Parts: sequence; C-alpha cells; structure tokens
Amino acid sequence: MATYFSWVGFIITAFFLVSGINGIRKGNPKVKMNFLLMIVGIIIWLFASGNSAAMILFALGFILSLVFLVMAIISLFRRNGKAKKQFMMMVGAMVVWIGSAAMIPNDKNEAKVEATDVKKKVADQAEKNAKLKAAAIAKQKAKEEAELKAKQEAEQKAKEEAELKAKQEEEQKAKEEAELKAKQEAEQKAKEEAELKARQEAEQKAKEEAELKAKQEAKEKAEAEEAAAKPVQTTETSFANCTELRKVYPKGVPSTHAAYQTKMDRDHDDYACEQN
Repeated sequence: MATYFSWVGFIITAFFLVSGINGIRKGNPKVKMNFLLMIVGIIIWLFASGNSAAMILFALGFILSLVFLVMAIISLFRRNGKAKKQFMMMVGAMVVWIGSAAMIPNDKNEAKVEATDVKKKVADQAEKNAKLKAAAIAKQKAKEEAELKAKQEAEQKAKEEAELKAKQEEEQKAKEEAELKAKQEAEQKAKEEAELKARQEAEQKAKEEAELKAKQEAKEKAEAEEAAAKPVQTTETSFANCTELRKVYPKGVPSTHAAYQTKMDRDHDDYACEQN
C-alpha cells in the first residue's frame, strides 16, 4: 500500500510540475493551482516513502527554488514586472531548503534513536511474550499434572473402595456361612438330641411295657398256679387236646395237675395249654 501511494505521489508531482511550467510559458492563469497540486503530490510521495518532516521540507524547498528560479527567468524575458517577486520567493524557498538540510542529520539521529527504541521495545515485547508463553506452558503443565494427580487419586480411591467393598462382602459372606454352619450344627444337635430322647423314651416305654408284661405274666402265672392248687370240681382229668382242656381250665395246667399231659406242653415249660 505504501509503495502504491509513493508512485501516485510521484506521478502527481511530475504531472503538475510539467503542467505548471507549460502554464508559465503560455501564460495560463491556472499555474498556481498546478504548482499547489504538485506540492500535494510531493507530500504524498515523500510521506508514502517513509521520509521525515525535515526531508519533506528539504525536497519542497529544493523543488520550489527551481520552480521560482525558472519563473523569474521567464518573467525577465517577458518583462512583465514579476521577476523580482519570483526571485524573492525563490530565496524564501532556498531558506526553507537550506534550513531543513541542517535538520536532516538530527532527524537521522532521532530516527536512529527511535529505531533503537523500537528495536528495544520489540525485544522487550518478545521477551514478555516468551515469558507469557512460558508461564502459559507452565500453567498448562501444572493443570495437566493436577488433572493427572486428581485422576490417579480418584482411581486409587475407587480401587480402595472396591477392595473395602470386596473385603466387607467377603466378611459378610464368611459371617453368613458361619451363622449357617452354626445353625445347621444347632439343628443337627437338636435333631440328634430329639432322636436320642425319642430313642430313650422308646426304650423306656419298651422297658416299661416289658416290665408290665412280665408283671402281668407273673400275675397270670400266679393266678394259674393258685387255680391249679385249688381242688377241681370235675372228675375229668383226661382231655384229647388243649381246646378241650381250656374249656375246663382256660389258663392251662401245670405239670403237677392231674390233667397235665406232656404232649400238650409244646414249649416244655412244665405248663400245658397256657395262653400265649
């Protein structure tokens, strides 16, 4: 863009310079306007080229000095009475030209100082940017480390919780198994005690029944012996079998009885035809 405006300024300057000189030669009344536009073109050209104010005044003074010199010479040849005025204007332009020339070295030094300051500012800005970048990297690294640490802590916590839960479940399972085993053992013990008690009761009952039976048998035997000892009302002492004998002696007869027969004492207990 700066190059574009520099060329535009140069073209405007050259065009209106030539137009102004031709206007002076031909006596054109628009000569002042041409030179004014030429000055505008010079300013655009020099500013676009990156020149300082002292350099612009130097160029304007030099060009205007030439222009007024040419105009004064033409006025001398034409004898129009403007030569003196134009020579005075040329002198004024030369004063601007020479004065700005004296300012150019200082301007260059200032430009150099400004360039140094700019370079220093650029370096400071670069250093600042580097520090900011390093700080951002350190911050990002710290953030990543914090996130990694938090993630590891979360994983460790989850692992510990899982282990604790598994341990608790294992303890609960062991407790339940122990309780179940104790319950089964208690049930088994209760069952065995119930079976033992039932067996003892059965044995006791069987013993009591046996004792009762033995007692009844002894009583019956005593009664039979007592009956056998009593005198028999009948004279019949011989019977064909136990059926006939039991009609007279329902409980049988001992071996001491007259109706006793060895064939009727099948169990050989000296008691014939007894009730089983």
